This record gives sequence, C-alpha cells and structure tokens, in this order.
Amino acid sequence: MKHQENKAPQISKEELNVRGRYVQVDSVRLDNKAIVAWGKLLTTAWILEDLYTDVDDPELLIKGMKEAGLTADIFTFFERFPEDNPKFDYYMEWEAYSILPVTTYDDWYEKQIRKTTRHSVRAAAKKGVVTRMAEFNDDLVKGIMDIYDETPTRQGKPFWHYKKGFEVLKEDLSRDLDRSEFIGAYYNDELIGFIKMLYADKVADPVLCISKMKHYDKRPNNALFAQAVKIAEERNIPYLHYGMWRRGSHAKFLAANGFKKVLCPRYFCPLTVKGKIALKMRLHKDLNRVLQGNIKGKVVEIRESINKLTSRK
Repeated sequence: MKHQENKAPQISKEELNVRGRYVQVDSVRLDNKAIVAWGKLLTTAWILEDLYTDVDDPELLIKGMKEAGLTADIFTFFERFPEDNPKFDYYMEWEAYSILPVTTYDDWYEKQIRKTTRHSVRAAAKKGVVTRMAEFNDDLVKGIMDIYDETPTRQGKPFWHYKKGFEVLKEDLSRDLDRSEFIGAYYNDELIGFIKMLYADKVADPVLCISKMKHYDKRPNNALFAQAVKIAEERNIPYLHYGMWRRGSHAKFLAANGFKKVLCPRYFCPLTVKGKIALKMRLHKDLNRVLQGNIKGKVVEIRESINKLTSRK
C-alpha cells in the first residue's frame, strides 16, 4: 500500500464584500478556517469570519499560508468576546465591538434598555407595527428592494444598496441562508423594515438592519431589535453582536437598546519586511483610517519610504 503524502493547502478564490460590492480575492482553507488576503498598499490576510472563529495556534496558520503560497504582508486575527485577556505575544491593539448580553427578554426590557427605548417598543406596537419571521422568497426580496431604493443616501453618505436591481440583490441576500433568517417589520402588510440574523456558535449577528425612513415615527428598528432579543432567548444565544462600536448617533442608538462597548484583543503578525515597516509606521489599518487627521499628503511619502526600505533587502 502506497504511502499518501499530505497535500499542501491550495489557493482558491473567495468573494469578499468591499463597500457593498463583491470582489474575488485569494483564499486558503486551514484548520477549517477560510483565510483571505486583500489590499492595495499593503496586503493583509485574515480569517474570513474571525468574529465567529477561535484561534488556538496562529503559528500553524501562518505556516500553512506560506506553504500554500498565500501572499500577504500582515496576518491579523481576533480574540473573540467575552475574552479580554490577551494570551499571545504578537503586536496587539484593542478593538471595540457592540455586544448585547442576553439572558431573558424581560431582563432586557426592564433593566438593559432606556426608558425612551421602552417607550419606542410600545409605540411601535400601538401604531400597528408587527414583527415576524419572513420566508426568503421573491416577495421578500421585492420588499427589501423597495426599502433600499427609498433614497440614494443614508446618514449623509451614498447608500451602497441603492438601485442594485432585483437579481443582484437576491443573490446578495441569499448568501449564508443555511445559517441565517430574516425578521420583518410590517405595517398594514407592507414590509417597512427587516433584520437579517446570522447565527454562529453562541452569537447572533444582525448583519443587516434597516427600515423605511418615511415610517421612522413607527419605530420599526426598535421593534425589530426587541424581536431579535426574543429569538436569542428562545435559542439560548447569550450574545447579540452588531459590528464595531462607532461614535455618534449609531452608538447612542445601540446604547439605548442595551448594547455595550466591549474591548477585545486583535493581533497583527508581520509576514514580510514591508509588513514590519508598516506596523512600525502604524500603516497596518484600513487606509480610510490612515487618511484621517490631515495626513493625506504623507501617504505618497510613506509609500516611497516603504519601497526604498524593501528594495534594500
């Protein structure tokens, strides 16, 4: 019987959502984790669903990436909540996430949310808003498309999903249907808001939550979050997660609905000389963050510095 050698992991392609548009990026599967690599000035590798994935041996993943030929300057991974005690020796920064601990709906309603939020939840019901699970079908997609196409801007920014078209929107919404479901907010049988809930381990993630602006007075988003908490209780899910903690009206809304700012460790491991330089220059984060604070003029200078230093090696 011939000895079967272990095959090196192979590079494949994965679709990545970048600002509402899907792009093809290099990917490799290691230890049942999809690791993707993407970036222009710097190429960063990360676990595709690191918010739902525990990392026990990052060196094993780094070794596998190199064996597969996945090219990246920096590998980053996340230590999941409720973990707040860094256990690895890599360069680390704290990241703030929006987390709602869930025990019971009554506890959330009576103790975790503000008086104004309780009023909004009651007001939604009094004004006729009904929340219920929504089957994914063409009618739901048309209802969501009607919500998306209400306005080309939201919160003062261009809205990514505006006028996408039925087929494109249906394909987007159908992703991860095996572990997600939709909650709809209805007024006179009209879909005026919805949540797409993604389930992973001990976390439920409302990856999409949006409603019609013309029905703002009926507080559909508050009604939707209340329904999400009920579902979490029914399924013994201890946490709702709603993305990174952001300042301004977004943070105020989440805090009013019981979400807390939770700090968790994120690690950055340089894989190339460019990656090491980028970490020293704090250029390892999203360029949108780097461009804040009147430093646009320094980006070309930084790029040239990196090129000069790497060319000497």
